[in-house]
Amino acid sequence: MHDQYKGRFEKEFWLLKIYILIVNINEISNSNIDLDNEMNIYRSKDEDYCIVTYLYYKDTFNKTGYRHH
Repeated sequence: MHDQYKGRFEKEFWLLKIYILIVNINEISNSNIDLDNEMNIYRSKDEDYCIVTYLYYKDTFNKTGYRHH
C-alpha cells in the first residue's frame, strides 16, 4: 500500500510541474494550449508518461527564449 501512495505522490509532483510549465508557455508565447484538456489527459497516464511530457514542455519552454537571470 505504501508503494501505491508513493507512486501517486510522485505522479502528482510531475503533474504540477507540467501545469506550471504550460501556464508559463501560454503567458510567454501567447500559445493557446488548452490547460484543462491537457491535464485531464495526463492524469490518466502513468508516471513515466508524465515525466516525458514534462521534459517535452520544458524543452518547449526553453525554446520560447525565456532565460533565468
